[in-house]
Amino acid sequence: MLPEPHTRADWGQLLRTVGFAAAPGVLLVLACIGPIRSIVFVATEAWMIAAMVVAVRQALDYTSTLRAVAVCAIGWVCQLLVAVAVFNALVPRPDVVAFSDSGPPRQRIGAGSVGVVRPSAVAPPVH
Repeated sequence: MLPEPHTRADWGQLLRTVGFAAAPGVLLVLACIGPIRSIVFVATEAWMIAAMVVAVRQALDYTSTLRAVAVCAIGWVCQLLVAVAVFNALVPRPDVVAFSDSGPPRQRIGAGSVGVVRPSAVAPPVH
């Protein structure tokens, strides 16, 4: 995205540098320790974003860091949209309820519903 006239890079170069930039994410395993969870998330994410900007700038031969920041921001927004879509597709939504004039309220089948649900709104047991 946003190539400069002298940008000459293939997918392999870009993926290699972005992969190295994502390496600090291994430290997120330390987020299992409750008292330092927030610090670990903030520090690791900041490190990964900074490394990603440098990686994109070097891999795409940019002369401007601002252009690399813009490319990383566009990528982050795309990643966020995909993550939200996957989350909405897989997580059941108990707040989505259809009310009928007769009988108790039942869950409406829609976003977040995975599997087969009987008309009674009770999923069959999994064996």
